Amino acid sequence: MSGKRQHFIPQFLQQGFKSHTQNGEIYTWVYRKDSDPFISNLINVGVQKYFYTEKEGDTEADDLITDAENSFSDLVQSLRDHTFGKIETSTIPQLIAHLEIRTRHLRQNFLRIGDLFLKEVFSFLNDEEAFLKYAKKELKDENSQLHKDAVKEFKNNGIPESLVKKLIRQNIDRLINELRPYLSFAVDQMQNQVNKEDLEREIKNSHINIFKQM
Repeated sequence: MSGKRQHFIPQFLQQGFKSHTQNGEIYTWVYRKDSDPFISNLINVGVQKYFYTEKEGDTEADDLITDAENSFSDLVQSLRDHTFGKIETSTIPQLIAHLEIRTRHLRQNFLRIGDLFLKEVFSFLNDEEAFLKYAKKELKDENSQLHKDAVKEFKNNGIPESLVKKLIRQNIDRLINELRPYLSFAVDQMQNQVNKEDLEREIKNSHINIFKQM
């Protein structure tokens, strides 16, 4: 798997679905949504450029996966060759975990979840009344992070904590109303700074780091 083109579906697994072999190369049928089936060399199936690489030259995760594939390939071949009866091996659960973690499907699911989460967050932030109601509740709660951050900010400017808490209690409606004119601008700024490409990059990097820590 080493190199720029990296298989997110390992070739040793795909070999069980081969249609034929030609000149030592293994071929299989490929079925894609909204397109006709076609035959392709395994080297071109389940592959993506730099899938396990954060940046060019960083092959640590790819190398670790390649090393793991050696034993898993032997295991899969022994399972294919086995005809009947119990197999004594403790590595099958490891194989299943390996295949589940390394797939593109897992990464795509995280991307869909992350995208949905961001949409819900910005939908909430764009609902001015709902957000300000939430902000008011959080400012009142002395255990909330928003309240603690507000107290800390005032303390950094020399205002005693006891006075800050009193000011928040007595002026909370005024504080919320002063936030109102800036809310729309703040949300627009956040949306401009967060995009799908950033989300994809962070999820990819997190996925790759999983392999480096295993």
